[in-house]
Amino acid sequence: MLRLIALCFFALAVSQGTKLQPGQAIADGISSEGDTQATPVLAVITRADPISYGQQIAQSRADYMAARGYRNHPPKSAGNWQSVPGAGFEGVGWRSRNTPHRSVGTCRPSGRSGPHDDNSRVLLGDAVAYSNYGSFRVRIWGK
Repeated sequence: MLRLIALCFFALAVSQGTKLQPGQAIADGISSEGDTQATPVLAVITRADPISYGQQIAQSRADYMAARGYRNHPPKSAGNWQSVPGAGFEGVGWRSRNTPHRSVGTCRPSGRSGPHDDNSRVLLGDAVAYSNYGSFRVRIWGK
């Protein structure tokens, strides 16, 4: 997934009392003192965020559940969680429509949440999908 992040450093430059010339790096101008004018500087940073295979499979499975209102572990055709290297446990859950991501509970490796969790497990994928049927979440853990 490609993210386009645009940051405007104008406020920082003004708060520092920095005078910048077009094309001048913001870091070059921050150290100067006494100037009271600033020229807006816009920095656009583009980077690719790699999405883990575990996250891709979790999202595929959550999307399957949301599209069909499926309230159980989806079939392997929706993305086989066991194909994720190191995966050993999948938890699925659902709630009413427009429920925030973290509020949709799923089964966990220990069978219960809280301090009794099996903290030796690593979360490999955590995805949520929304539809008219509700909010659906899939989490995949590995060792």
